[in-house]
Amino acid sequence: MILVLLQHTSVPVSDYLLAFHMPLFFMISGYLEAISSAGKRKKKFAEFLKSRFIRLMIPYFCFEFVNLIIWYFHCAHSDNVFRIKDALVSIVAMTNTTNVIGLYGRLWFFPCMFVAEIITYFVYKCFSNSKISMLMIIGCLLGLSWFKSIFMVKRLPFTVDTA
Repeated sequence: MILVLLQHTSVPVSDYLLAFHMPLFFMISGYLEAISSAGKRKKKFAEFLKSRFIRLMIPYFCFEFVNLIIWYFHCAHSDNVFRIKDALVSIVAMTNTTNVIGLYGRLWFFPCMFVAEIITYFVYKCFSNSKISMLMIIGCLLGLSWFKSIFMVKRLPFTVDTA
């Protein structure tokens, strides 16, 4: 969280922090969530997916729906063009577009956390017996995220690139 705050304050190294601070935040959060829930009881994937969807995606869709209505009225009273199809595709695919940002921005980090927790669930499920293998997978995922942030400008659907 400190790296996220530092990046938003535009410290001299903020460009370097931008390459990895959010993926690292989500990775650590997902890992700690996996550890804390693993000790309580092992959830089946369907149960895990349902609980995460309710916790993260329902608030995301509710906020985006309200934001969409406000954005519609804002566009109706300004020179902005409102395209409902673009807006709905953007919300469902969880991507940001320049013409559908909403008046209050987008909650990209909710779907990102959702995808990151799913990835972490499978990494933990497959490699929990081998900490070295798990750390290697996490390192590779962080490396891929860094590579994407440097060389790819466009965001991937469902925030998979950041997750």
